[in-house]
Amino acid sequence: MFGCVDPGNAPVPALDSVKRKIARVLEHLDPTRVLLAPDCGLMTISRALARDKLKVMVQAAKELRELKLSGRADHLPELGAFRTRFSSGVSPPLRLIQSFTGGG
Repeated sequence: MFGCVDPGNAPVPALDSVKRKIARVLEHLDPTRVLLAPDCGLMTISRALARDKLKVMVQAAKELRELKLSGRADHLPELGAFRTRFSSGVSPPLRLIQSFTGGG
């Protein structure tokens, strides 16, 4: 499990910031073994803020998956190793968003 969103009362993170954070992890871990989550629980902040933070996390996962599937994984420099390690066959990043959307 990888905490990629600050659970505190801080503003919603920028989408690109979360994508870069996830991409750095994918350089070292097999994407099929990565489960995205907030850094900790979100119960101490408002539901609206928690929902907005989760939306950014889910959107980051979707966009990284789309970059990989479209062959444009070089869009983020951090995806270099990710692109090299998983350039053939079924795209492993599908599991990144299954945990959030229930599908893939």
